[in-house]
Amino acid sequence: MKLTLTAKIKIMPTTEQEQLLRKTMQTYRDACNAVSEVIFKEKGKV
Repeated sequence: MKLTLTAKIKIMPTTEQEQLLRKTMQTYRDACNAVSEVIFKEKGKV
């Protein structure tokens, strides 16, 4: 049996940390969108 533990926490970043976190999240979203686009195009070829 696999056990999953989830914790909900509130972070309190400084202004600089918040800016870096937002930039990181945007980069992650951009990467996910790029991967999604490739998968969508390749799926149509099968």
